[in-house]
Amino acid sequence: MICKKCGAEVMDNAIYCPKCGEKLKKKKHNKKAMIMVISIISVMLIIVGIYCYNAIPSILYIRGEKAYNQKEYDKAMKCYKKAITYKDSEEKYNDSATLFYYTVGKQKLENAEYEKAIEYLENVATYDDASDLILETHYYMALEYIEKLDYENALSEFKLSEYYGDSKKIITDNAEKMVQDGEYDTALSWFESINYPSDPYYQYAHGIKNVDKDPVQARQDFLRAGDILDAKQKVLESTYKAGNEQLKKEKYDEAVKLFDSIKEYSDSTELYNKSKLLLSKQLVETGKLNTAKTTLEGLDEDYTCDKVSVKNIKDIVENNKQWLSICGEWIAISGKASTTSYSTSVSWWYDGWTQDISRNNGSIQIRCVPQNDGTIKLQGDGTIYIYTNYSTITSMLCTDKYKFSFNKQVKDLGTIKIDDYVTMTISSNNIKVTYEKSVNEVSGFTYKYVTNCEYERNKEY
Repeated sequence: MICKKCGAEVMDNAIYCPKCGEKLKKKKHNKKAMIMVISIISVMLIIVGIYCYNAIPSILYIRGEKAYNQKEYDKAMKCYKKAITYKDSEEKYNDSATLFYYTVGKQKLENAEYEKAIEYLENVATYDDASDLILETHYYMALEYIEKLDYENALSEFKLSEYYGDSKKIITDNAEKMVQDGEYDTALSWFESINYPSDPYYQYAHGIKNVDKDPVQARQDFLRAGDILDAKQKVLESTYKAGNEQLKKEKYDEAVKLFDSIKEYSDSTELYNKSKLLLSKQLVETGKLNTAKTTLEGLDEDYTCDKVSVKNIKDIVENNKQWLSICGEWIAISGKASTTSYSTSVSWWYDGWTQDISRNNGSIQIRCVPQNDGTIKLQGDGTIYIYTNYSTITSMLCTDKYKFSFNKQVKDLGTIKIDDYVTMTISSNNIKVTYEKSVNEVSGFTYKYVTNCEYERNKEY
């Protein structure tokens, strides 16, 4: 410092000049500047403190623990995430996230914010009862859609809920109401979603959908519907419609059954009689004379329909009455099959093997179709037990059932050659069939297979 009076250099802390004795003036400090400097330093210290508080992993971890214990899981997540490499922060972060999504999802469910609840809970679907809560949420969403009459989305939500709680009962109750309101397609889809076809309302709706395209099935549906709504009336209507459809398709046997069940409805009695007459004609044409005769029972002698009369059919049957005892199914009752071997070149003969034929080991179906010239077209098929090879060792023998068919025009009972191996002798009370086949081998041996079998009628046609 310099003395202003004498110019001598004096020490900074001197009060008087040591040379001239002049009192020295001290330099005043700038208080405002000092305050500014102190303030800046203070702010910087605070910022550094905050940064350290928010950046030092150990401090963040402690903050995370505090938030976690206070169930402030969102805050805990943030702290653990910033300190992710410190201790078990990553595990604690995952736990916090799980509890955050779970608790928020549960709250959303309680507040009926179902879409949000699903959004949160699906992030932790494997935690605790979260999967059950998801199902429950879908259940409540379904109920909301029902209130809005949005049945398509309601059903989708019930499916997603895996039919939680009383879902199936709610579906059933609503589907039944839909049937009552005429919403058959929707009702069917609801019933079918829970595999519940036994419900009478399902059967009713199914019948309504089938009545035009398949009245036979519709009739069965309405029968199973029981007494609900107008199901009994629908049975009559669908039966009548089904009967007419079968009549048009010339399925007269089915038409007879259908019209027989509703004789009091409309003109069903007339259609029943018509179906019976046409059925009897059809049976005659297919060779089932006995069934044709039985079918005519109950019809008036003078009844005529579609140029067919009861009298005409009865006359045809009567004129061919000897064949009534032939039409039907015949079964084998006894017989014998044999296989032999011989050679003319070495004068060798072996009696071979025989086997008795047991009952039912063979059958014949016979139909007798009357022809305009007074003959009968004998039609049918059958089987007969035979040997198919020869061997000197019993265990090497093979047997089978030979199948044959026939379509022969005959005038009287008697013997008929069916094919190269089979002949059939027909009498009024039994049928005898003979099978005979010879096989010539290059070795010079001949093998002969013979079966004689008797059949009796088991069922008449």
